[in-house]
Amino acid sequence: SHGPLDAWIAQGIAMAQLERLEQQAMRHVLDLARAAGLHATTYMEPDVATHSQQDLFGSVDAAALGVRLTEYGTMEPRLSYSFWLPLHPGGGDPRTGT
Repeated sequence: SHGPLDAWIAQGIAMAQLERLEQQAMRHVLDLARAAGLHATTYMEPDVATHSQQDLFGSVDAAALGVRLTEYGTMEPRLSYSFWLPLHPGGGDPRTGT
């Protein structure tokens, strides 16, 4: 039957596939960054209403991507997916000196 349970299962499968794709993309970005002498700081997945959402949206052309930030700090459309990986030159984390 193509009811709500089927839709819920299909969404779960799609989200698991998306998570796997995100992990592959993250590894690829980190490999490219290392090759360029860059290192990552804290990985953020701004899918909840936090200030990191505002930082992310301030650094990209959200309209061109087809997403927007609501007045409550959540992203629309709701099934959008993003992550933020700050990079910096040199070794260690510049915030901690390690």
